[in-house]
Amino acid sequence: MTREDTAAQLNGLIAVCKDGENGYTTVAGHVHNTELRTIFEDYAKQRAQFFAGVADLKAIVTDGDPGAIVAACENGEDSAQAAFERLVNTDISGESRTLVEGQWRKIQEAHSRMAGLKDQIAAGTGYPKND
Repeated sequence: MTREDTAAQLNGLIAVCKDGENGYTTVAGHVHNTELRTIFEDYAKQRAQFFAGVADLKAIVTDGDPGAIVAACENGEDSAQAAFERLVNTDISGESRTLVEGQWRKIQEAHSRMAGLKDQIAAGTGYPKND
């Protein structure tokens, strides 16, 4: 597996970890049972730790290569875009639909930007310099 493939796979894990963290945090805020809330909060913290570890590993694997990092980010945006699109194509309505569609547009913008950066790096026309 190439470094880019590995980075893309790790990016998928990052998305799963963040989704898990966000999901557990959300449900913890909606339960009134203290024991359940504690369990959900603990899992949210665990997923945040998983996220940090995978993100650190991805940085090591890509050796800071901007092309690999941007490609992995674009892959993550592909996944996010698909998840939001699936929901938009359901019968969701009202405020929920408005919120999801707005976030979907932002994800589409991020995806376009990552794709543009990837093309720019591949073409050798430069990329944002390190500070």
